[in-house]
Amino acid sequence: MRNAKVSKILAASMAATMLLTPATVLADDVVDISQAGGEVSGSGDFEGYVDKNVFRVVLPTISDVNFTMDPQGLLHGADASTYPTEGPAVYFANAPADAGDPTAYSNTSDGIVFVNKSSYDIKVGLAVTLNTGDITLAKAADVASATTPSLNLGLKKDSEDAVDIDSAAFKSAADTVDAVPAKTDSADGYYVKAEQGNPGEEGVSPNGYKYSYALDDSYTAGADQTVTYKLTGACNDVAGWGNIKNKNVTAKIAWTITDATAPAITGTAYSVSSKTNTYTLENISQGITSIGVSTDGTTVSGNLPDDAYSVASNTLTIDGTKNTFVGSGGVGKVRYFFVTFADGSKIKFSVNVAA
Repeated sequence: MRNAKVSKILAASMAATMLLTPATVLADDVVDISQAGGEVSGSGDFEGYVDKNVFRVVLPTISDVNFTMDPQGLLHGADASTYPTEGPAVYFANAPADAGDPTAYSNTSDGIVFVNKSSYDIKVGLAVTLNTGDITLAKAADVASATTPSLNLGLKKDSEDAVDIDSAAFKSAADTVDAVPAKTDSADGYYVKAEQGNPGEEGVSPNGYKYSYALDDSYTAGADQTVTYKLTGACNDVAGWGNIKNKNVTAKIAWTITDATAPAITGTAYSVSSKTNTYTLENISQGITSIGVSTDGTTVSGNLPDDAYSVASNTLTIDGTKNTFVGSGGVGKVRYFFVTFADGSKIKFSVNVAA
């Protein structure tokens, strides 16, 4: 009697288990070896690709770099608290540090600020074009002792000393500004962002995600991602200022921004009398096949003779005495070189020509 009860309980339990267990398709036993072959197929979906080369730069917001030349110190005599330099001076208007404060004046302009929010390093280069009228453009070391009405303008990067703008067409060396690093547990930065979407829509992966390389909203640029340029000025106090007919001075600052990881040739100094004008080849593996010369940056006047340049390691050397396309007529101006490489690619770079 007891065994009958146990049998009934087991039967009921097995029935319940079978109801709760998913059905499994079992393969038929194959008893004929000739029928034992087979195959299975599948397909692979491409989830996507995230381009991690993101260009994002904050450009300068400064509206102008206007200045006033005051060789006799008239402004200081009129209002010494506003115009602090006693004697000859060049004044730039500086925005007040706090809203509501008056405009300040100094011999240094407000900053021309660039902020790199890209995921790769960039290079920033400035080109300054001047028209000084009948006023002599002088170096900072010479302006006070000059015997003619003279003006000095300099270009200052961050906390470095100002570099003389010593020609009417001046080009600065390109400065590298670091990339924003990838996000870490302790620092904001770039990261792969996944947003849900509908498969089949443009940019949405087979598994329903749209990917991008994004910058944290809370990211704040540091000193390595920022470069600031300022103009500085000075003038002398010789008597001839009152006799100048053309006192109109204009200054234009243009900038270029390039990928610091791209092939480039750096260096801006060039002397027509030097046999060893040197320039650095960056991220370049191809040999040089020709170097063209241009006065306007567009039309090539002709190519340098093969014996007028050489390459050793990552240094290009140009013999200024053999470059007839620049010559003495280019002194004080900007000239351009078009470099062609073995793979057909080309790079243009410019130089400030000196005697």
